Amino acid sequence: MGFLTDLWKQISEFFEIKAVEPIVPEEPPKPHEPIESVTTLPEKPIAEVPTEEIEPLPPVKIIEPIPIGEQGRADRIEVLPAKEEPEPEEYPCTVHFHTRCEGMPVAGVDVTFLGQTETTDSSGKCSINGRAKVMEKLPITASKAGYKTIETEIAFAFAPRSGLLGADNRLDMERL
Repeated sequence: MGFLTDLWKQISEFFEIKAVEPIVPEEPPKPHEPIESVTTLPEKPIAEVPTEEIEPLPPVKIIEPIPIGEQGRADRIEVLPAKEEPEPEEYPCTVHFHTRCEGMPVAGVDVTFLGQTETTDSSGKCSINGRAKVMEKLPITASKAGYKTIETEIAFAFAPRSGLLGADNRLDMERL
C-alpha cells in the first residue's frame, strides 16, 4: 500500500472513522471494452450541397525584411499617400500692443492687425480682438507721423483648451 493509504488508515483508526465503502478498491478497475456499433451507415450521401466556383483572392505582395545591424530586423513598411488635412480651425484671439520709443510709451500710434486699426492710448497701449488660426503668420503694422512704420508678424503656436488665444506684443518705434 502507498503512503497516503497508510496515513488514512491511521487517521481513520485514531478518530474511529468508519467508511461505508472502502476508499481503496480491493481489485483494480477493468479497462473499458469497445462497444460494437450495430447501426450501418448509408451508402449514398444524405444530402447533396451544390458547390460554386470561387474566385481566388488577388496575390498579396510580400515584403522581405531588411536587417538592421546588430539590433535585429525590421520589416519594410509601405507608406500610403498622406490624407488631405482639414482646414485649421480659427480661434478667438486678443492681442495687447505696447508701443515704446527709447523706453518711453508712445501715444497715438495706429496699430493694424486682423484688418482692424486701433490707436494707442496715453500709456502706449491698445488691444485688438479677432479670430486667428494656429501657426498662421499674421501681419502687424504700426505707424505714426514722425516715426518709422513698423511691419512685423505674429503667429500663435498653440490653442489652449479654452479656445482663446492671447498675446502681448511690444512694438519699439524709432524717430525719423
